[in-house]
Amino acid sequence: MYEEQVAYGETSSFEGILAGNYMVIVTDANGCTTETTVTAVTQPPVARNYNICLSWESPVILETEPEAEDETKEIPPLGPSDFRQAIAANVERCVVDSKLQLEANVDAAINDVDALDDAVLLKYNQGVSDVYHFTLYYYDRAGSLVRTVPPEGVQTVNDRVATAHTYVTGYDYNSISQLSNQNTPDGGRSQFVYNNIGQLWYSQNERQIREQVYSYVIYDELGRVLEGGEAKLNGNSFPRRFLSK
Repeated sequence: MYEEQVAYGETSSFEGILAGNYMVIVTDANGCTTETTVTAVTQPPVARNYNICLSWESPVILETEPEAEDETKEIPPLGPSDFRQAIAANVERCVVDSKLQLEANVDAAINDVDALDDAVLLKYNQGVSDVYHFTLYYYDRAGSLVRTVPPEGVQTVNDRVATAHTYVTGYDYNSISQLSNQNTPDGGRSQFVYNNIGQLWYSQNERQIREQVYSYVIYDELGRVLEGGEAKLNGNSFPRRFLSK
């Protein structure tokens, strides 16, 4: 075992080292050591000199700062107003978060195509007193009104049984869509006759049939009404007698 102290930057030489296995151990001034692997040294017939160069860097020891001691700080007491402000701030933040979450949920529901369902189901409860305001209107294919039912006569739908409305008023038209007959619950049947330019000329209702009279309208050359009233039939048949005029 060979041991020697070597100053920083200097060298050392050993003579007469015998053959064998050697390991170099270096210890610095701080007591830190490092060592090499075991190396076999042989003694050849001719004397030789071996130069071993070692270099190392001592670790830097950093100074550590002492740990700070626990420090106790006094906080001024909170008053009722501080609590109210804190509660109000939390409530406002909760409302904002809930609003944002609701908007996000609505956007997700609207944009979710797979969740869309185009089936519409409408249900409502209908009582007798709820339908008094219903008035029914029926039209033919030409768009002419052919039937009306006032609220008093409306019978609501009950299962699959056909409705039997009452107080029904019916309307009949001629070939040029002029009202020729009208049948009402209170006035009975009324018939109408028109002149060659489509103005109402003669008419007769149920009462006038019993009294053998009819209504007439007289126009001037400009189509304005000059006279209107009732006249006796004097044995004539309405409306056949008046259709030939």
